[in-house]
Amino acid sequence: MTLLTKWSEGVHTDSIICLEHNKNDTLSSSGEDHQICLWSDEGKVKSKLKLDDDVTSICFTPSDPNIIYTSSGNKLCLLDIRDFNHVQNCKEFNSEEINEVSINSKETFIATCDDSGDIKVVDLREMRLFKTLQRHKYICSSVKFHPTKGCELLSAGLDCIVNSWDFMKGRNLSSFDMRECPSGEDGEIPSGMYMVNPPLIHSMDVSNDGSKIICGLENGKVQVVKLVGRGKFEPLFDLKNHTRGVSKVKILQVGMKEMVISGGNDGKVLLWEGNKQNTKVQHKKKRVKEEREGKSDQNIPDSVSDSVKSPLAAIEHGSKINHMTSADVGGKTIVYVADQSELISLYDISKHISPQE
Repeated sequence: MTLLTKWSEGVHTDSIICLEHNKNDTLSSSGEDHQICLWSDEGKVKSKLKLDDDVTSICFTPSDPNIIYTSSGNKLCLLDIRDFNHVQNCKEFNSEEINEVSINSKETFIATCDDSGDIKVVDLREMRLFKTLQRHKYICSSVKFHPTKGCELLSAGLDCIVNSWDFMKGRNLSSFDMRECPSGEDGEIPSGMYMVNPPLIHSMDVSNDGSKIICGLENGKVQVVKLVGRGKFEPLFDLKNHTRGVSKVKILQVGMKEMVISGGNDGKVLLWEGNKQNTKVQHKKKRVKEEREGKSDQNIPDSVSDSVKSPLAAIEHGSKINHMTSADVGGKTIVYVADQSELISLYDISKHISPQE
């Protein structure tokens, strides 16, 4: 991955904590300086707006890239890029600071999760509270609507738990504790990893088809979990190369290929091939079948393939990663990285992600 440039001193005055890119060639950044800024793909600031508190999350609406929902402290704010000198609407649904904002595909509901562990589901048609979901014991760090099941929601938190919900009924469908995941098929842990760290979930993303989630954990792993049936979880495999907690994960779809980008407290940004399966399970099934048929292949390995354990590319960014997003710009796939500084770093990952038909 190649560092292209860095944007830009003198815009943000404190750490940037969120980045999102819309379909109209606009990058938005927000930070601990209470500002949300809009950038062109050339790195020019289009406009900026100061809110009342830290701007912790940004969400563009799917159908209209001009509309932004963002969180400032414990408030949910509506902004319009075409009229960016003031807030269009601002409501307080959460009792504590919001960590993530997510909107469903029909743009009828928005979900916010906060430091109390609560998830608030807001009806956007009337901008009113629809449901409060309570099950996390500690901070709820991430919330996502299921991309293909209209009434389902996923949440993850620092209690090491990922939950699935029927948010229309306000009912928990299933819970999965990351502490129950296998420690690894081969027992190998990257040098320098803190073994005592629990698998607190800092970040979560959902695949486009809704078949799996990925979670960035405090123990340095990226855990891949299959979604089965009605909100059930089945751990598939983990990606191990970070030596500190994984602060941000993102799924990137390139043609038929699914990539995973992870950023960590170790200052690394890693690119993985995300649609690898648990090869040890597959190999064992194949070995059992062939042994029954009397044609066992002794060359079938017993361990997870190296491609699962090793990233396709790695960046030694050098500072703790706060947030990342990606976009296709001028024929290149760009990853935007925010860290502890007021700068945005741009990396070109195009050569590592040639699409598959």
